[in-house]
Amino acid sequence: MQQMVKLLVIGLFSTCNFVKCTPDTTEVYHICNGEKCWSFDEFVVDRARVLDYLSDGTATNNYNYYAESSSCYGHGVCNGALTQSDCSDCILAAENALIDTCDYSIGAQIQLKDCRVRYEAYPFSE
Repeated sequence: MQQMVKLLVIGLFSTCNFVKCTPDTTEVYHICNGEKCWSFDEFVVDRARVLDYLSDGTATNNYNYYAESSSCYGHGVCNGALTQSDCSDCILAAENALIDTCDYSIGAQIQLKDCRVRYEAYPFSE
């Protein structure tokens, strides 16, 4: 019986190499800064730029990438077991959830099961 379970588990994991396995984008937590910016503020433009950099760069930079624009700083991290494409998809899902949830916050972060995104109005390192 144990041998059968082992084979089933191995088969399930090896299937992910041949069939597209999607990242787990279940939210673990999010934090929104209470300080807000205006929709026409330079920070909103810089935040959009930084989030673009993170969605493009995290998967191709060892799944751990910092980006910055003149008034916004960001960090993206993915589960190393993801494919590059799945990492990009996860980062994009995290960014969309942050924009929906935290709107015009000048800082925010979200942890999904397979990735995390943070942006701030100041430089930081994690």
